Amino acid sequence: MEMSESSPRPKRVNDLISESENRPRSIKDQISESENILIKGTLELYQEYFVPKLDNIARQAYIQGNKVDTTFVKLLIEDPDENTPLKFVKDYITKNKEELRKQSKALKDLRDLEVKLLLEAVESENSDSLRKVLNWFENEVHEDKDMNRLIGIWEKFDDTSGASMTNKDVKKNNMAMIRACEKDNFEMVLTFFKFCFTIDAKKMRQANSNTFALSTNNRGSRFPLLCRYFENRDMEDILFHFRHFQATSKPAFMIGQLRNKIDDEYESDYDVLDQIQNGTFEFQSSFNNEDPVTESFHNAFVAKRLARDHVEYANKFKSIVKENRKFAVDMLDLCKTTDEAALFLSTAFKKETYFTETHIERMAHPRLEVAIVTRNIEFVAHDFCQQILRDKLMQSEETGELLPWNSTTFLDKGVYIISCIFLLPIFIVCKVVIDISMCCRPTSDSVGEDPENNENNEGVHRKNASRFFTFFTFPQNRFIAQSISLLVFLGFLITTVLEETIRFRWVIITFSLSHLLRDIGRFRESVKRKSFRFWDFYSMVTDVLLVSGASLAIVSTEISSDELKHDLRQTEACLTGIGVTLAITKLFYWCQLSSWLGPLAISIKKVFSDILMVTTAYLIFYLAFTVGIKYIMSVPISTEDAKKCGDDEIYNRFSTFFHKENTTDGALKTALWSMFDPGHPEYLGCAYGFARSTALTLWGLYQIVNITILINLLVALMNNTMALINKDKEKQWKFYRTEIWLRFLNDKGLCPPFNILDALINSFKCIDAQENKNKKKKEEKVKTKYVNLVSRLSRRYLRHVEDSDANDATREDLENAKRNILNHLKRQEKSVRQKD
Repeated sequence: MEMSESSPRPKRVNDLISESENRPRSIKDQISESENILIKGTLELYQEYFVPKLDNIARQAYIQGNKVDTTFVKLLIEDPDENTPLKFVKDYITKNKEELRKQSKALKDLRDLEVKLLLEAVESENSDSLRKVLNWFENEVHEDKDMNRLIGIWEKFDDTSGASMTNKDVKKNNMAMIRACEKDNFEMVLTFFKFCFTIDAKKMRQANSNTFALSTNNRGSRFPLLCRYFENRDMEDILFHFRHFQATSKPAFMIGQLRNKIDDEYESDYDVLDQIQNGTFEFQSSFNNEDPVTESFHNAFVAKRLARDHVEYANKFKSIVKENRKFAVDMLDLCKTTDEAALFLSTAFKKETYFTETHIERMAHPRLEVAIVTRNIEFVAHDFCQQILRDKLMQSEETGELLPWNSTTFLDKGVYIISCIFLLPIFIVCKVVIDISMCCRPTSDSVGEDPENNENNEGVHRKNASRFFTFFTFPQNRFIAQSISLLVFLGFLITTVLEETIRFRWVIITFSLSHLLRDIGRFRESVKRKSFRFWDFYSMVTDVLLVSGASLAIVSTEISSDELKHDLRQTEACLTGIGVTLAITKLFYWCQLSSWLGPLAISIKKVFSDILMVTTAYLIFYLAFTVGIKYIMSVPISTEDAKKCGDDEIYNRFSTFFHKENTTDGALKTALWSMFDPGHPEYLGCAYGFARSTALTLWGLYQIVNITILINLLVALMNNTMALINKDKEKQWKFYRTEIWLRFLNDKGLCPPFNILDALINSFKCIDAQENKNKKKKEEKVKTKYVNLVSRLSRRYLRHVEDSDANDATREDLENAKRNILNHLKRQEKSVRQKD
């Protein structure tokens, strides 16, 4: 019985021991486990204040990593006692300054403490704590001369790169600021800006000039591969720089950068702030690098190129492109009036990044031009953009008058176009006379003009001018003149081909050279912005072919040798035939202006990429099967088979590669055309045997690949492309239509072939210094208005984000909750009073 009574006791003791082991240990018992000298010393010095608070945090939260350090950081961020915990840390540092200075680890721990505090504040989205920590480091720690000197040389330990290096600027590329940008928290990002923090993403942005690389070559050469100039690779990889670039491309960073510059320069003057709020203040500083809209387009431009150059990270860069394009569209969408949208479109910084100086001088809407270069389809297709462009097409650039094109009937439009056809020679003569008179006008004529007085009445002084002299000041009229010129040119081409005469060869050469002069200028622009434009290259090839063909036709008439003349005629016929085909096919380019034919023309152009991809695969199969079958069928047949088949070479089209006289067409030609006429096993001769059976097997597989796989694959790809186009068909059409519209808004010259006269007149035109000065004054005034507008749009954007459905609770929800709480408190107070 004694044994039975005493036997449970060891078990109950073990339970008590295990329970005591599982009981949470107090922070007081774990202070020695701290990995940070500053945290450990502060806790040992002020245990009575910190230990209860830390124990409370440890019980309420799940702690990962070092328990002491993590709870200490959480306390500093979440503690409501103002700066009391931070003051204790400062007191410990001050009391032990001499001892800490001798320990290199103490400097690293101070760095780690700052990083952890800032990161914890950002992760918890506690803006008040973030300002508190930054104020503490800025005004308490950094103000100490000895401590500030030591901080200036502390080591930078970056969790991303794992590299250790000296960094004298502790406010550059701070991980906490990068994280705040990734969260797109404007309030926190602006707080970092206020304390002079910044993020440097220059290495990524250098992609625009094709100089970005993770490796460098000190020996410059145009052919480094050929000369075998090896590169020195940096330790930091592309993902390290990507994170900086991604942070600077966030709307919070771009808007915060603008607001910080405005506040830094004008925050001391309250009258100035009121003027900024009202949009009437004249800024004196340049905002070339702080305009969030300009930066969003530039970020999309750079990210698109990086996605092309670094395909492994294409999805990461494409996400930046998508986000920045959307931000630009949102900013445009926040414009309240058409006037605001027109100002928004008329100004753009960093234009020299995309265009040459010549093109910049001609641009009427630089923001739209940049949107087209960066392929921001939604921005270009926006209602504001389309409405403004449509109005500008009908408006004279000199008199401001509007053509009633959109409000008239088809009959009226037809009569107007017919009148333009007959009066076009007179309009052209008047335009040439005006250009010559402007070229010969003395500079003094414009000295007295004041751009500020003429800003709202620009061109009104010419309202009473003759309609003959202002015809080409309307973009719509320039388009009509261009269309008439094109139809006349095609008429000459078709007449020349049908009559086979050289009467109009000089006319064709003149037209083609004038087209080539214009197309070369546009092609140079595309080379400048490093973007291939299909139709520019297409037009240049067409012009060269027509000029060459017409020239050979003229030369062939002066040659007496019949053989040489025959060869030239053949060459001329080929060049002219191809040129005429391309010239007529270019009508698809102008079909993009039509809402009916435009989507079809765009679809035809898009599916050519699918055709090219499948053609590449077909050529591989074509070469492989043709070579294999030819080698098998080149084996001589036996005498008996020859007696049965007769001359086997007549039937065996794979006996040779190329066509020979009195023999077959050859393997290459036969295999190529079988794509359009499959089958025909007789092409492999009539001799039976193992060789021919093997060749027939390969021939059958070749037919299966062509008919069953490649053609169906091409159809599937084209269907997918068409589905993508139909998904936003209207936006795609508006985008390509806008490209054509801008040609006539920017190019104010004559239609071909009279644009050659424009080039000659402009070459003799004098530069008016006073006119350029007035133009620059006007541009500066427009920029001032634009910065005021962007400042207002930025505030609207932030309010829009706060009220967005993407948030768990919008501003309206918070206001309703606040109102309900106040009403509940009033009811409670009223009931208490009634009881009393």
